[in-house]
Amino acid sequence: MDSEDEHHETSEHYAIRKPDTGAPPGAGIARHSDETVSIRVCVYGPGEVEMETVSSFADAAQYRHDLPHRWIAVEGGTSHDLMKDAADQFDLPLLVLEDVATHRTWPKVEYLDDHTFVVARWLSYGESLKSEQLSLVIT
Repeated sequence: MDSEDEHHETSEHYAIRKPDTGAPPGAGIARHSDETVSIRVCVYGPGEVEMETVSSFADAAQYRHDLPHRWIAVEGGTSHDLMKDAADQFDLPLLVLEDVATHRTWPKVEYLDDHTFVVARWLSYGESLKSEQLSLVIT
């Protein structure tokens, strides 16, 4: 196994790049993902709810500012470019987005300057027991 292969771990759902010690924030986010990504925005306020699928976090950030609350749901693969777009649009630390992208973060709550970051896990049982990660960034 060459040194590049030693830094990657894969599963059927995601690829994790294990960053070298001392690597900059975001180094653990996979550079690409073959999995389709869906970004949905739900904006809501008194008496009104509207949902839309958008193509980027820039579109999500600009969608319907006349309503006071916004929920952005991302499903599917995460890539470095997608996470960098989220960081740029919403002023999020790359270390938080690295935790979102790896899918193997322990449950936790982190209180940051302008955000609260929550990682939760839930179990589901079908043919086998599965554990999935839910990452929330609350502003």
